[in-house]
Amino acid sequence: VSWNVAYTAEIEDFVDLLGGPECVGVILGFDQGALTYNPLLPQFSTLDYVDYYHGYWIYGECMPEILPEVCSGPIDPDEYIPVYTGWNLVGVWLDAVMPIEDAWDSIFDILLVALGYHEEGVTWLPDMGEFNTLTDIRPGYGYWAKVSENGMLEYPGFGVDLMASYSQGAPSKGVMPSRKWINVYGENIELDEEQIPTGTKIEVFAKESGIRCGSAVYDGQMLKFTPVYGYDQSGIASANYPDENEALNIYIDGEMVYPELTWTELGDCIDISELYTKPGGTSPIIPERYSLSQNYPNPFNPNTIISFELPKAGNVELSVYNLLGQKVATLVNSYYDAGVYETEWDGTDDSGNRVSSGVYLYRLNAGDFVETKKMILTK
Repeated sequence: VSWNVAYTAEIEDFVDLLGGPECVGVILGFDQGALTYNPLLPQFSTLDYVDYYHGYWIYGECMPEILPEVCSGPIDPDEYIPVYTGWNLVGVWLDAVMPIEDAWDSIFDILLVALGYHEEGVTWLPDMGEFNTLTDIRPGYGYWAKVSENGMLEYPGFGVDLMASYSQGAPSKGVMPSRKWINVYGENIELDEEQIPTGTKIEVFAKESGIRCGSAVYDGQMLKFTPVYGYDQSGIASANYPDENEALNIYIDGEMVYPELTWTELGDCIDISELYTKPGGTSPIIPERYSLSQNYPNPFNPNTIISFELPKAGNVELSVYNLLGQKVATLVNSYYDAGVYETEWDGTDDSGNRVSSGVYLYRLNAGDFVETKKMILTK
């Protein structure tokens, strides 16, 4: 929706105009980046007010059929709508339906694509002639306009030298916006039950493509709705963004954390206040001391499990030896964080050959800690 009068309002006042929070589910806007208002989570919302320069999505259960007449004067004839390279969600200042080439004559030379929703999706593309379904611009609607460079949308009867003063100005935070997004948010965000510090970089990546589709810097107390952009079928810019039901990974200062998220549907909001460095949704167990457990099962044929605990991070080696002290297999030889781990031995040596039955030794080296235990392979 949009309107053709000089109506601007704080978002709460606009919601009251629509029937109050009990009627409104979510309001979405866009100005160089995604903006979201959720009346159930107002403290996280990024859409602070509405104006006549932009279009908006409004979802609700008891919405009026027509946006109530707003108490406001006419738009100054000197005004225009600034448009920026890429996507713009613009309002309509017309009093009557007008062909798109006339309504948007001021930006027609830089217009790459236009999208709307006239009870169904409609599209305009250059040089597509009679195939275009978006042929006219209608009062009361909002439209997507993708342009090749910054410009000025001057509706007939409007626009000279006066710059519009109500741009929301939301930063894209280094992620190319698309027309579809969900939001992540959180308050007093914890990683393994410890608060992450101010300045922490939070990023979201599409698991399948590995492309970054959301980014924010935590302010130390509250992460407002941060858009995670999705595939919008508009071209190469969003081609590798996640589609509905695709998996997402969260990264904290470059390190992947859990839980894994799912890209759901436009406008959804997902709380990420509790994050963990290990999968499973609980904090990793940090042992008080080093230990090496007896393998299980023992005796075994052909596989057995060996567990060990590390109270701090460091290089770890876990190897299998015969009774002559000769190394048979290296099971672990790498850097590990503090935690509880287990590994499996399948009764083969480092060359992949099956070893004979008998007694074997397995030894853990971690920091200054060394421990050896016996195990029995049977045939």
